[in-house]
Amino acid sequence: MKLSSVVCRKKVLWTSIIVMVLVSVPMINIVSASPDTYFWVDPPVVGHVTLGAYKLIDIKITDAPKTYSWEISLSWDPALLELLAPPIERDFLHRGGAYPTALAHVPLYEANPKGEISITCSLKGELKKGDWADGDGWLCTLVFLAEKEGDVFINLFDTSLADHFDRWGYPESTYYPNIDGFPVTAGVAEAILEGWKLKVNGKAGYGIKTTVDTDNTLEAYVSNIGTFDVDVQVFFDIRDGFFHPIVGSPIPSSVVTLGAGDSTILSVTWAADDADVYYITAYSFYGEIAPTSQSGFSKTLRLKAVE
Repeated sequence: MKLSSVVCRKKVLWTSIIVMVLVSVPMINIVSASPDTYFWVDPPVVGHVTLGAYKLIDIKITDAPKTYSWEISLSWDPALLELLAPPIERDFLHRGGAYPTALAHVPLYEANPKGEISITCSLKGELKKGDWADGDGWLCTLVFLAEKEGDVFINLFDTSLADHFDRWGYPESTYYPNIDGFPVTAGVAEAILEGWKLKVNGKAGYGIKTTVDTDNTLEAYVSNIGTFDVDVQVFFDIRDGFFHPIVGSPIPSSVVTLGAGDSTILSVTWAADDADVYYITAYSFYGEIAPTSQSGFSKTLRLKAVE
């Protein structure tokens, strides 16, 4: 998707939200969120579906700071799934109806052909920061119909919260990580893998294709956000259409030392043995290369291999 279309889409969504939730509140300074704040899909792995089956997907958040509104985007294979109804708001913001809220989303007639929807939800009115929601929560539910048999993956991206005020006194967004393929154990990370920069053959997204027995370059962009040098290694986890690990996976990259604030691209080469749909996730390690140092997962990319 082009950056201009993303910016346009966000302007349309936020215009609709602002019309509903105009507020007049005093300006405050931004407050840093917990490093464990992230969005996630439940169930984290959707798996195989049969024709006519229904799939309920919940979007949840962990350890949110004080929040006035949230925004997410989801994508799926439109040849496999159809979104049957508008997203159903859950109780993270309204907390059992105690607070008024407004939800806006891309219309279904636009979302289904593309296999992508953006959703925003906000509190309404002149609420104080103490009235904003926080902690763990359930944001929304989406109901899908399987249009044919296949292996389903839901991609969650562009996740953000309005968790502080801008200088004009309006809720302003901060972007947070998302988990959209496999569960992640959160922890303090000095070097992180920036998941939106995972690429296969120079491409990132959903509809990437390759051919059997052709070498593919898997790349991950890694940056050291800590204050000391760290050893970093990336492992590329590859699973088939049934989410079973393929032989030889995960594939390790070389180990590099990154100085504070430095970044690099680590890569491996891999060829598909069979025609199938493959799901590729990268994860990184810092400090001593050991399981106790796990520090980050990327998004999961979908790669289709054909004869």
